[in-house]
Amino acid sequence: MSTWDPERIAKLRLARTHGVGPLTFQKLLRSHDTAAEALEALPERAKKAGRREIKLFPESDAEREIKATERFGAAVLFPASWITRLSLPSYHRLRPS
Repeated sequence: MSTWDPERIAKLRLARTHGVGPLTFQKLLRSHDTAAEALEALPERAKKAGRREIKLFPESDAEREIKATERFGAAVLFPASWITRLSLPSYHRLRPS
């Protein structure tokens, strides 16, 4: 059994849904409180944008992917929280002395 919580499973499902690229993934997470809410809102959002029907990545497939990954001793990594806010961290520019 996986130790993943439902929110991380929802993030994996969102990331694996066809038509959801990195930018859309970030925007959805930014505009919803949780990945589960973003996943739930995605079909209607796509419809309003004039896209064809979105088929969400099945939860059973996400669980299967998690189990296979853990079997190899690996982990699925998600972007750090600063990426989901659609902003880059501020880096101080080095100035010549």
